[in-house]
Amino acid sequence: MEEQKNSIHSKTSKDVEHALASKKRTLEDFKALISPAAIPYLEQMASLSHDLTTKRFGKTIQLYAPMYLSNECNNICTYCGFSLDNKVKRKTLTDAEILKEVEFIKAQGFNHILLVTGEANHTVHVNYLKMQLN
Repeated sequence: MEEQKNSIHSKTSKDVEHALASKKRTLEDFKALISPAAIPYLEQMASLSHDLTTKRFGKTIQLYAPMYLSNECNNICTYCGFSLDNKVKRKTLTDAEILKEVEFIKAQGFNHILLVTGEANHTVHVNYLKMQLN
């Protein structure tokens, strides 16, 4: 970790300029673009990013709705509402509940759904997710 940090902080403006001019960027280019040496180039990076995004995706915005399949989780993460430490009622949706949620979300005009779940291998495992995608 310290080695990566030192590598990032050792980048120069010449490294940043090289990264900005590259057609295919490398990990070293990425380090240059997130280094302190890149601060004077933020406007140029923002403009380049905008151009690339427009080229790849056009002028479209896709909205999605999150659908919480389960808040069960085996992990203890201080930043997460699903954390095992949190004393909340746990719920994993059944097939029927998922279909009802999808119908509601679709009726609201959303065509894209982000599936959200905690990590609970005993209930929210690969087969559970596979069943939802079929």
